[in-house]
Amino acid sequence: MDHIVSVFLPPPIGISISVNTFIRFEISPGSGENVGVVEGIQSEASKLIVRRFLSLDDLRRYVPAGNTVMDEVTLWPKNASCPPFYLCDSDLRSDVLFNSVCGYAFVFFMSDDISEQLHGMANTYLVSSYFDSSSLIVRHGRTFNSFPYSGHFFR
Repeated sequence: MDHIVSVFLPPPIGISISVNTFIRFEISPGSGENVGVVEGIQSEASKLIVRRFLSLDDLRRYVPAGNTVMDEVTLWPKNASCPPFYLCDSDLRSDVLFNSVCGYAFVFFMSDDISEQLHGMANTYLVSSYFDSSSLIVRHGRTFNSFPYSGHFFR
């Protein structure tokens, strides 16, 4: 197994990715963009191990119909039509091929000072929750490292 900590993806992507980088990617061609944080790089297989962040629609796919957990999800404005968009951190991981990467994502915790300045900025996202897939529970206010990593935790 590779112990690579960064990789350069040539044009048309043209970005450097390292562990703990937030990225936008497609799980399959035409599936739409997803957001995640890189946890590992496997250069020989040309893929990344990514912990996924879920949109409200993604979260609804994982939480059984009729489950009241969805009513408790906070800070999800209805019909958000411009960035920053709201996501939920999760324990779900995906293998993402290098050629499925779309670009960087800029993910912030709701209480970050900069969050109020992000309105309309491309590729920006806000997180307030964490989804535990083994218990199908959404937790709020989880400790979160904001991008870029500043060496301290936000709550």
